[in-house]
This record gives sequence, C-alpha cells and structure tokens, in this order.
Amino acid sequence: AVILALLVGLKFLPTARAAWAKSKTKREFIFDRGQRYKKEGE
Repeated sequence: AVILALLVGLKFLPTARAAWAKSKTKREFIFDRGQRYKKEGE
C-alpha cells in the first residue's frame, strides 16, 4: 500500500506540490509522513 501511494505521489508530484503550497498544514502533514516513510525505507 505504501509503495502504491509513493508511485501515485511521484506521478502527480507537480500537481501535488502546487496544492501543498496553498495549504501549509496539509503540506507539513504530508512532508512529515513522507520523511517517516523515507527513514523506514532506508
């Protein structure tokens, strides 16, 4: 499930970044989760 989410996230990254820029709270939430997944994946 995590891998699928990352693949979808990469596919829509340009659009997602624009959306995150509009919402600091959501942006921080997503980046926090992303950092946790990166640490677990290393």
